[in-house]
Amino acid sequence: MSSEEAAVTTRYRSSTRIKLLIAALTVSLIASSLIIWQREKDIESTRQEIDSRDRSISRLLSLESSEMIDVDPDLASLLAARAFRISATKEAKASLRNAAALPLAHRLVGHQDAVIRLAFSPDGRVLTSVGGSADSSRAVRLWDTANGRTRATIPYDPQTLVQAVAFSSSGDTLAAGKSDKTVQMWDMATGRPRSTAALDSSGLNTAQFSPDGRLYATSGLHKIQIWDTATGRLRSTLAYPTDDLIWAMQFTADGRTLATTSNAFKTVRLWDVPRGRLRSTLTGRQDSVSALAFSPDGRSLAVGGSSIVQVWDTTTGRPRTSLTGNQGNVQSVAFSPDGRTVAAGGWDNIIELWDSTNPEKPTADMPNWPHTTLAGHTGAVMSLAFSPDASTLASGSDDHTVRLWNLPVGRALSGSRDSVYAMAFSPDGRTLATTAGTAVRLWNTRTRRPRATLGGHENGVDALAFSPDSRSLAVASGDTVRLWNTRTRHLRTTLTARQKGIHAIAFSPDGHTLATGGDDHTTRIWDTSTGRVRATLTGHQNSVGSVAFSPDGRTLATAGDRTVRLWSMRTMRSRMVLQDALGIDGDTRVTFSPDGRTVAGSAGGAAWLWDTATGHRQRSRTEGLGTIASQDGTIMALTFSPDGHTFATASTDRRTRLWDTTTGRLRTTLTGHTGPVMAMALNKDGHVLATASIDHTVRLWDISLPTQEEAIDKICRSVGRDLTADERAKYLKGQPSAPACHQAAKTS
Repeated sequence: MSSEEAAVTTRYRSSTRIKLLIAALTVSLIASSLIIWQREKDIESTRQEIDSRDRSISRLLSLESSEMIDVDPDLASLLAARAFRISATKEAKASLRNAAALPLAHRLVGHQDAVIRLAFSPDGRVLTSVGGSADSSRAVRLWDTANGRTRATIPYDPQTLVQAVAFSSSGDTLAAGKSDKTVQMWDMATGRPRSTAALDSSGLNTAQFSPDGRLYATSGLHKIQIWDTATGRLRSTLAYPTDDLIWAMQFTADGRTLATTSNAFKTVRLWDVPRGRLRSTLTGRQDSVSALAFSPDGRSLAVGGSSIVQVWDTTTGRPRTSLTGNQGNVQSVAFSPDGRTVAAGGWDNIIELWDSTNPEKPTADMPNWPHTTLAGHTGAVMSLAFSPDASTLASGSDDHTVRLWNLPVGRALSGSRDSVYAMAFSPDGRTLATTAGTAVRLWNTRTRRPRATLGGHENGVDALAFSPDSRSLAVASGDTVRLWNTRTRHLRTTLTARQKGIHAIAFSPDGHTLATGGDDHTTRIWDTSTGRVRATLTGHQNSVGSVAFSPDGRTLATAGDRTVRLWSMRTMRSRMVLQDALGIDGDTRVTFSPDGRTVAGSAGGAAWLWDTATGHRQRSRTEGLGTIASQDGTIMALTFSPDGHTFATASTDRRTRLWDTTTGRLRTTLTGHTGPVMAMALNKDGHVLATASIDHTVRLWDISLPTQEEAIDKICRSVGRDLTADERAKYLKGQPSAPACHQAAKTS
């Protein structure tokens, strides 16, 4: 073989070896890729299995939370937080919203016995609490109401019992009446004792301070003694006519009247404190009396007994009404500072709140007075106190805890003097328009003061609507609609088309179209640029009381004759009639959800949600809305929040209700109006709800929902604990022991 042939052979062999090596490497790479692909597939499959399992566990915990939220709200809230942390399912988000909306602000722990005395400082920033005879801490506790933390503990002689506490009117002094017949004063700035007054008392069974802390009443056999708190001097003695020991005492706000009840339990005596004599005796109760509370003006006295709270007229000595709802003996009652709310708590561990100004009477369909229930204590509620601004209720319990509850307070706009039947926020959020007889009042939403008044309407104003750009305001009055320039306050044009009694009005999303509904059973579609009628929609057999455009402007909803109709804005023809409201008496209202997929309608006191594509009612959540609302007056207004999570209804029963659209659960009831709530409007971000009534007031409510992390933070701060080992074993068996609340140890 020649050298040339040998070289060729060598090159061939080398090339073959290289090809074989490349083939081997390729096979190896393919095999490795297949192994990696299979591993990634297995990992993804495992991840999906874990996600699926977590979603199932989250939904189950959310269901548990929803079912127990009225019975054990603390545990329900913690389960909601844990459900969301496991998997942020739709159900977990809904249960988290509902838990965060609960009124509990703080749960205060530290006492070793029932909390029997509570008092707020005049500025509401400090709460003082006192435990019962078995409280080994033997200290008066001072709490910061903003964060729920202990500000100070003031010890007292362990051989005595603090029977009453009160702040001075200036808030710089705290007084405590003790069973050793002394009144001790503490300086609130330093926490040090300021003085001690020894009382030359013949006996000391019960004691009570006047609201301003200046007077101190003590009871013994056959007498009640009134003392000057500062000096310890006896001011007057009230001769008690029987051998019965005094069970409870309560001063009026001005300290001029003292109410007492004895251990005979069935009578209440009213004493003239300055004159030192009996003024009147309230008789007629068939059960025991264990708690007393005066209204701020002293004209009403709430008397708690077995399971009924009676409200008496102190001038006539006759009962005004009986409030029912508590299932156990009532141990504590309190009036809110505005006199509108009565709170009662007792052996059923529940707090009931009633509107004391409500003139409605219980009926066979609604046997109990409309009321709000606060649940959470695991022992009897022994003491109650409202903060000075009525925004917080403190409750002390036999479970050794104090709870601070947030109460919704609507701030009234100053200057409103008329019954308000319609209102609207401008889309830019700067202006609120309200009716004022034959005029419209424009309010500055930042200053909450009147900005201007638009007059000149011949009849009362029935409906209002802002254009999407906020530059125009449509005002319906009688048979006409006026379009106003909101910047110059000048009349732009007047729309007339012989449409009788226009009661409903709405702009399309692009502002080019205006819809009006009237007493002639028609809906007119107007071109806002020309002021001419584009179309007249007929089909309703009665007045059209409400109109609303879908968010995309393609559909118009009209409500009247107890039906809701959906119209195509392209063809101007009815495409759907929703008739669930048939047979329900009352005005009909309609609105769209923000995504346009749902239309809500109401008739009388019932509300429904329909799918706009199919016309079918949406799941059981709407049945919850209808069933609950049907017992409480006629719904006069309804609206969705911008995020679609909240559905609001305003009713003639003087209440506004906020519902969760996912669960149908009633989230919050807003009370404060003394007349039917006729109108309602949400600002652009959904944080402020305005309500208006024939009581001549407009109220603004903060209804903002926290973010999901803020909701968990709020839950954990208010409950002040995490899930216990037993709770984890029951509801989270086999789950990692991750906490629902990372800061629970810090707050408890």
